[in-house]
Amino acid sequence: MVHPRALRPFGWIIVGLLWISAVAAGLGAITRYEYTPGPPAGAPASWPSASRISRHEGRFTLVLFAHPECPCTRASLAELGRMRTRFKGHLDTSIQFRKPGMTLAEAQSIGLWQTAAEFPGVALALDSAGEEMRAFGAAVSGQAVLYDPTGRLIFTGGLTGARGQEGPNAGIEAVQRLVLGLIEARSPLHSPVFGCSLLTPSTEKGARWTL
Repeated sequence: MVHPRALRPFGWIIVGLLWISAVAAGLGAITRYEYTPGPPAGAPASWPSASRISRHEGRFTLVLFAHPECPCTRASLAELGRMRTRFKGHLDTSIQFRKPGMTLAEAQSIGLWQTAAEFPGVALALDSAGEEMRAFGAAVSGQAVLYDPTGRLIFTGGLTGARGQEGPNAGIEAVQRLVLGLIEARSPLHSPVFGCSLLTPSTEKGARWTL
């Protein structure tokens, strides 16, 4: 007959294995969250006539959509700020903040708006009604669209390589090379976008996402 005390080490081994499994599952969930992109934007091939954003002929125009309370978008703004210093006036940039029901004063009091306001020459706006978001087909905070000087879409995607992570990534690389004329895009280039949803769930039971 096995003494009960002899079973105790096996019990601790089992507990240890369960703990390791739980930690591994948690880390896996975090990793999947960080590297799972949102839906791509359905941006039109030509500059949308419904947009009220100023676009100047002969200049590239970048529009970035941002939820004012999305922590992931801080990294997108950081990448955008660094990138703009290399262009010396070749790129017009508009940041459209979107949160239903938020007033302009509320948006301007939030850190992300204040950070973006420090970028020289960048136009900021509150798209509370979602008009610009619909015009460009954006659904995720951090979504960027780039149009060439003729108003043709040449890039759509995110400016970070993962959720909330700064550093070199495909989106920033594509935008820089396009604006500097190092590559030409016969069709729009794409990169994944990581961020919070710009859409608001309907309060009606069984209803889908609404604007």
